[in-house]
Amino acid sequence: MGYFIVEDQGEQPWKISVYSALVSITTMAGNRFFGERIDNGARIQRLVQMATVVRS
Repeated sequence: MGYFIVEDQGEQPWKISVYSALVSITTMAGNRFFGERIDNGARIQRLVQMATVVRS
């Protein structure tokens, strides 16, 4: 992704750090959100369906 951002998009290299930070924060927040629900007994099938709909 870093190569794509710098070479193909013509963006500054510091934007790779911003992109990496945002992706890391989003991933951690999503894992925490869904992990808490699974630990509290949420039905996994509904969570997977919700993730599939959001992704589409």
